[in-house]
Amino acid sequence: MSTQQDPTTEATQPPAGEGNNQQFHERPPAFEDLKYVVKGTLVIGARILRDIDRILARLNS
Repeated sequence: MSTQQDPTTEATQPPAGEGNNQQFHERPPAFEDLKYVVKGTLVIGARILRDIDRILARLNS
């Protein structure tokens, strides 16, 4: 029995500790889009709260 590996498969395998696991450390491309969607939602929500605050202030005066 030989302990040698097939050189064609050995060359395509990444070194230990590297390879497909690296992709989990990177942010997905949609992350930037999601960041802007969340920021926009918070801005719109803040405007709505300010408008409600103004309306309530007028009603209480």
